[in-house]
Amino acid sequence: MTHSLTSRLSDQLIIQTKDVCFSYRKSAQVIDLLSLQVPKGASFGLLGQNGAGKSTTLKLLTGLLYPDAGEVNLFGNNIATTGPELYKNIGVLIEAPPLYPYLSGYDNLKVTCLYRNINMRRIEEVLDMVALRKAASQKVGGYSTGMKQRLGVALALLPDPQLLILDEPINGMDPQGIVAIRMLLQELHQQQKTIVLSSHLLPEVARTCDYVGIMQEGRLRYQGSVADLKKQYASQQEIFINTSDNAKALQLLASYLPREDVSGIWLQTQEKAQIAHIIDQLRQAAIAVYEVTPQEESLENLYLKLTQ
Repeated sequence: MTHSLTSRLSDQLIIQTKDVCFSYRKSAQVIDLLSLQVPKGASFGLLGQNGAGKSTTLKLLTGLLYPDAGEVNLFGNNIATTGPELYKNIGVLIEAPPLYPYLSGYDNLKVTCLYRNINMRRIEEVLDMVALRKAASQKVGGYSTGMKQRLGVALALLPDPQLLILDEPINGMDPQGIVAIRMLLQELHQQQKTIVLSSHLLPEVARTCDYVGIMQEGRLRYQGSVADLKKQYASQQEIFINTSDNAKALQLLASYLPREDVSGIWLQTQEKAQIAHIIDQLRQAAIAVYEVTPQEESLENLYLKLTQ
């Protein structure tokens, strides 16, 4: 009966924490009553300012730290009572990647394959995935910060994990590296891998994640889908319109608090249904509509609403 219950739970939630609390020694509480839920196949972005508790949360999820109170479950199993076999399906990169600077990139991956009993053929695959094949024979001590970060992601990918946990994965990367990792995460998400990444770079999270958790001072202020976040907290959206007579449209649509732009005007609306009414008003006034572009409230604005 217990096995059946565990199986059903793991089918629904890959990560589940219950009222987790943690503090370093006798300092103030770093994590306070954290109840986190990450569905199977989700791409989950953990957002928060520096010091919000993101890295500590990821360490608690991976057994690098143990909670003072509460429970951490992975794949339906409590990590406090489950053996090392639980981590065979998990890839982790938290803070600085654990690299040997005097070894090549290839040999760093080889060391991990040896102690995790992973087939060596996987090395070539992950080097391609993070675009490091050309630098694989170079010593890691000569790598840039971004290259070391990409190699750290490759280390996490070696076991072909079902759960991938990454702490600020694009730290120090150049634009080319950022795009490569972004495309990789999108591809893994399409393969139904469960991805949890922490970041304070909201635009990147918006591009790669369909679920978010927003942390502030060790507490979880929101968790759920990005779509639900927008439904719950987006108070309005802006619409850009360009017409044959923008000056006249500006006066006609005064109730939408318009502001003028070089090539058109911006209006504030509460719902999409108002767009049709705006177009009707303009047509009745013999004003031709050349462009209508809705702009939903950004993830950045929603984040600021929750944390301020």
